[in-house]
Amino acid sequence: MDVSGRVRSLLSGLRPRLMVGAAASGSDLVILEQALSQGLKPHIVLPFAPDRFRQTSVESRGPAWVGRYQAVLAQVRQGRAVLEVLGEPEDDEVYTRTNGRLLARAEELRLDGEEIITLLLRPAGADGRSVTDDLGARAESAGLLVLDLDCRRRLADRRSAFVAMPYGKKLDPRTGLEIDCDPVFDRVYVPVLEDLDYRWQRSDRETDTGVIHVGMVEAIANSDLVIADLTALNPNVLYELGLRHALADKVTVLTAPDLGDGGGTRGAFDIDFIRRVPYHRSAEGLTDRQAVQAIGALRTMLAGAAEAARAVDSPVFLWFDVARADLRARSAATPAARLEVGLRQKVAAARSQGAPAALLELAREVDEAGVAASARRAMRLDLAIALREHGAYAESAGLLDGVPAPEGPPPLRTLWLQAHALALRRLGEHEAQAARADQLWVRAEQLLSELLADQRPSAETCGIAAGLAKRRFARFLAAGNRPQAVVQLARMIRLYRAGYEGEPWDYYVGINLVASLRLRGQRFRQPAANDDLAEAGEVATVVRLMVRRLQPSMRTFWASVTGAELALHEYLLEHPDGGRPVDGIVRAYAEALAQEYPPEYQKSAYDQLEIFRQAGDPPQVIDAVQAVFPDRAAPAR
Repeated sequence: MDVSGRVRSLLSGLRPRLMVGAAASGSDLVILEQALSQGLKPHIVLPFAPDRFRQTSVESRGPAWVGRYQAVLAQVRQGRAVLEVLGEPEDDEVYTRTNGRLLARAEELRLDGEEIITLLLRPAGADGRSVTDDLGARAESAGLLVLDLDCRRRLADRRSAFVAMPYGKKLDPRTGLEIDCDPVFDRVYVPVLEDLDYRWQRSDRETDTGVIHVGMVEAIANSDLVIADLTALNPNVLYELGLRHALADKVTVLTAPDLGDGGGTRGAFDIDFIRRVPYHRSAEGLTDRQAVQAIGALRTMLAGAAEAARAVDSPVFLWFDVARADLRARSAATPAARLEVGLRQKVAAARSQGAPAALLELAREVDEAGVAASARRAMRLDLAIALREHGAYAESAGLLDGVPAPEGPPPLRTLWLQAHALALRRLGEHEAQAARADQLWVRAEQLLSELLADQRPSAETCGIAAGLAKRRFARFLAAGNRPQAVVQLARMIRLYRAGYEGEPWDYYVGINLVASLRLRGQRFRQPAANDDLAEAGEVATVVRLMVRRLQPSMRTFWASVTGAELALHEYLLEHPDGGRPVDGIVRAYAEALAQEYPPEYQKSAYDQLEIFRQAGDPPQVIDAVQAVFPDRAAPAR
């Protein structure tokens, strides 16, 4: 992965609200370009006028860099970036003074609960005399986290790392909570491994379903480092950890989440010499402070663990006379195995970089490769999910269209159908033509129909399908077609109820069930309206219990917004016309919005309120709540 791809991967995972930086040729412009590509609005700080800065800090690198500089400044004129000119005098200290003012500006723009991370791109072993070195020294002296990427180290020269961990939400057997595993990978493991200049890969989604393949075993055995995340004591991760200990003497590091009870994941292994790094998090993710602390702790451990003289950490190699050697496929299987291993390594690298063109090109290579059809299908699924995660919904759906879902293990088939349906749903959400969006959503419903026919469909499957119905419900409301809207509302209730009854601890499906029942009972007055309202009250009690049982450290954005929305529903169940003050509800939403969250979270919560308005909830109530959103969109009336 080139340095631009590494920066893109970091920003995609860390998801900062704001970036503050200069615009000199080299690392400044590379980071600015990637920030803009991620939809951030950078705050660009220059010591003096842009034309003079171009002459002093850009032109010496040639016309290509001048073009990139001008392209970035053009974003300021389009309102996609902010430019601040300091008016510093031109002397020998101007750039180091600007470093100090740049860090001060970042501190001034920081919101409560946010952390400042300094990202540097410089060669390893720098002499400490450059402007970049000065920025790093100032940041470290201020106690800020500094991520330092060696921008000249070739991919082949970087040590290899493998991260064994679950995907998505998994049920923790100790607490009974569903834990979202992905934020730790994005906000802790990727930053640490990039900072230490590893070439890394994560166990793929095929492995997460329990499928064992040659690429996974090769990576576990031969990687210089394996991180095993013990979240939810996932059996696939424990199996991978056992393989690692059997095949490699070192270096293996365990990480264990502390969900607020002070204990972390303990009791899985009782061997003193196995390195273990605890970290604090909630069931939904990490705050900025928790992420920074986890990065620091893991980086310290890995920096020491990578030393050549570090002790063996495998009980197999410590207690038995075993010699480590690179694992190679049997000679009879070598051609196919080597081809599959190589392709899987390419897929892992492309997933981390996330450039849609590269992902699609690799998909074509996978299709033409002489490997087993099951392996091709699994790699295609990984690439399709990566495309969807980077907003390339049409390309993601295209990879899965026309290819039968796998007939193998049910978990892999479930993942395929869910991924395909979700890509089509997202594509429909961005489709301006209602008829075309409806076609996409009908296709998504067809894919989900088999999963929904299961005796116990998961809350996730029900949530995806109900989300489709909710989008149709919203479109029919906006078009004034209430008869069709109520049909979709009934489907929403049926699906959210199925998810809630299967997993009552999932407050996401619970709060959506409350909302759907209340709207039908109050705003559409169906024959069973009283039953709807009674059930809404019953489910609301359970949802409130599920939110309250979270310890304070676990009440992140979605838990807080769920609590706020629940207060809104309870208020409207008692006062359907909105005739009483709503100060408590407004305060609950304001407290939720004061927390750390990506921009799309706010939009989702805002759009939910807009659906309530269009369904007939009192405008004065919805207006009062929406007024506390910091970046309000114009209501879609």
